[in-house]
Amino acid sequence: MVKLVIYPLTVWCLLAYVLRLEPFWIGTGVLIASLPSAGSNYVLAQRYAADSEQVSAGIVLSTIVSVVTVPWVGWLMAR
Repeated sequence: MVKLVIYPLTVWCLLAYVLRLEPFWIGTGVLIASLPSAGSNYVLAQRYAADSEQVSAGIVLSTIVSVVTVPWVGWLMAR
C-alpha cells in the first residue's frame, strides 16, 4: 500500500515543489510511481535466496490494488 499511495505522493511533492517541473513531467512521474511492483523483484528474491513466496504475494497484491489506484492517479493528473 505504501508503494501505491505514499510513493506517488512523495514523487508529486518532489517534482512539483522541489524541482518545480512542468505539469506534463509531474503527471508522468506520478503515474510511473503509481505502477505496481515489478516482477524483477521476484527474480532478485530467488537469485539471492530471499523469501520469494512473500515477494510474489506482494507483487500480486500490488497489482490487484493498482487496478484502482492507477486510474485514480491518472484521473487526478488529468484534472
